[in-house]
Formats: sequence, C-alpha cells, structure tokens
Amino acid sequence: MRRQQIDYILTKMLEAYDNVSDLNFTVGKPLQVESAGELLPVTLTPPIRELSPFQTETIALNLIDGDRRLTRALLKAGSCDISYKLAGKARFRTNIFSQQGYYSAVMRQLPSRVPTIEELKLPPAFFKMSEEKNGIILVTGATGTGKTTYLLRQIQRAAKKFSPDRIGAVSFTKAAVEEMAKRVAQEAGVDRKLAKNIRTVHSLCFELLGLNVDKVAEKLVPHFNKKFPQFNHFVL
Repeated sequence: MRRQQIDYILTKMLEAYDNVSDLNFTVGKPLQVESAGELLPVTLTPPIRELSPFQTETIALNLIDGDRRLTRALLKAGSCDISYKLAGKARFRTNIFSQQGYYSAVMRQLPSRVPTIEELKLPPAFFKMSEEKNGIILVTGATGTGKTTYLLRQIQRAAKKFSPDRIGAVSFTKAAVEEMAKRVAQEAGVDRKLAKNIRTVHSLCFELLGLNVDKVAEKLVPHFNKKFPQFNHFVL
C-alpha cells in the first residue's frame, strides 16, 4: 500500500460524514469515523466489510513511514504517537497500538489553525503567562489534550513583544521539536528564525555545557582525576 492509497482512504473517511473528529482502524471492524460522538461505518469501493490483521498492520506501518524510533516504540512499548498530514485537507495526531495481538490506529483530526486564547476559553491568568520573566510554568496533560496548541499560542503572543532570539522552547524528542518548529512557522505565523531556538533537552544541555566548558572543567577534572587515578589524563 502506497502513500497515495492511504491518503485516498483518509480523504474518503473524512468526507463520509459531517464533523468528523476521529478515524478508526480496528481488526474485525469496518473503516469507522467518529462524528458528533458516534462511531459510524465508512463504505469504500470496493467495500471493506471487516479489516483484517494484515490490513491494519499495513496501514500502521505506512503511517509510521519507516521511522525507526517509532517502530522500536511500537514493538517494545506496544504503542507510539505520530503526527500525519493529509496535504491540503487535514492534520492528525495518531496513536498506533497493539491490542490482543493486532495493530489498531486512531487518528484525531487537529484544527487547521491555532485557536486564540479567547477561543480556548482559558482563564485571564493564561493571558499573562508569556510575559513572566522568572520561574517555570509547567504545561502538562495526556496526548491530544492541547499542550502544543497552547504553547504555540503563547509563543505567538510573546513574538509580538520580543525578538525571536529571546524566545525559546524545549521538548524531549527530535520528532516533537521538528513538529513544533514547523507549526510555529506555518500556523502561529512566527518568524522562521525562532525555529532554531526550539530544541531538545539534550541539545540545549550540550550547548550550555559548551558555553561554560571552562567552569565545568575547573570543577569536574580534579574530581575525575581523584576518583579515577588510573587514568593519566582527562580532557574535557
């Protein structure tokens, strides 16, 4: 199955009903979408009355698109989360998981633009968070609850007052960083220069270490030499 075939199926599922929020691929079930809180079957030509294990696995692997990190996560943890873009139509946050020995996938359609804080109906305190100069604000929640959307909105607000060089964002995985950088430029309408300030925790720590290498070496080298006297030299 090729990317074009996957996109054809997704397009037909989106167009099957009004207000489609989720696309579902489950063994033993037809293609299904969630519309207004109700799971509804989707008919294609030729029809797929029940998805086979081979079909759901093929769909899952095509969505992963050869990503080794996601493949390892699926095999070891039994699930993985990815983003998928249907060109010109929709974006999805996708969860692929193993259930009773078979692969299933649920694709949640994401809004095509970043909603404003007013549209998110958040309390007034949320308007001021991007203006804080000290302390840490944690944005937590399960997959698909809107963490990235909220952060994008705050970045957009901050960009109106500060230079892109003074705004940064940190995430744990390279995939999450790439997605946020892309969405900052495309959806939040923020200067592309900001993308270079969105990085993983590891790359940020590496850069901070480089900026302070003399101070780190001053404290670390004597400690290392004392703890490991068998080494003649330790260079940082």
